[in-house]
Amino acid sequence: MKKSEIRKIAEDKINSGMSHQEVFNELKETIDEPLNKIANILKTIPKPKKIKEYKIAHLVLFGVLIITILSKMLIGVGFVIENGLKTAPLIFILPIINIFLLYGITKYKTQYYQFVGIFSLLSITRIMRTFNLDNLDKLDFYGIIFSFLILVILIGLGFFLYSEMSSKFKIEKETYITKKGIKRKRDKYVFL
Repeated sequence: MKKSEIRKIAEDKINSGMSHQEVFNELKETIDEPLNKIANILKTIPKPKKIKEYKIAHLVLFGVLIITILSKMLIGVGFVIENGLKTAPLIFILPIINIFLLYGITKYKTQYYQFVGIFSLLSITRIMRTFNLDNLDKLDFYGIIFSFLILVILIGLGFFLYSEMSSKFKIEKETYITKKGIKRKRDKYVFL
C-alpha cells in the first residue's frame, strides 16, 4: 500500500477521535506493511487538538513562507528585466523549494516543519559566507538583516512546530509465545 493511502486512512481515524496508539494497533492488523513504516507515517500526523493549539504559530510560519516566495519571485523578475525573457522561468524556479514546503505545511505534514528549519539553517550559512562588511552599502546591510531575521523566524517556528505537533513513539521489547510454544521477543511500538 502506498504511503499516501496509509496516511489518508490514518488521518481520517485520528480526526474522528482515535488516538495514535489505537490507529497504529488497528493498522498493523489490517495493513501488510512493516510496523516502522506505519509508525513513522503516524508520527507525522498531528492531533486535531495540537492543530488548534498551534494555529497562530502555524499561520505565522505560513505567512513568512509566503513572504519568502514573493521576495524570491521579485528577485526573479529583476533578473528577467536585466537578462531578457529567456530567463523568465527563474521567476518560478527560485522559490520552488519554498512552494514545496508551503504545500506540505498546508497539509499539516509535520516533517515539512522540520524541513523548513533545516533549509533555513542552510540559507543562513550561505548568507554568512557571502557577508562582507567592507563592500556593503546601507541598503544591502538592511536587506541582509531582514533576510537573517526572516530565516531566524523560519528556523525557530519550523523546529518548534515540528517538536510540538509530531507524535512521538518508543519501541519496547515484548515477549510473546509462538504457535509452537516458543518464547520470543518482538518490537512493540508505544505512542506517547
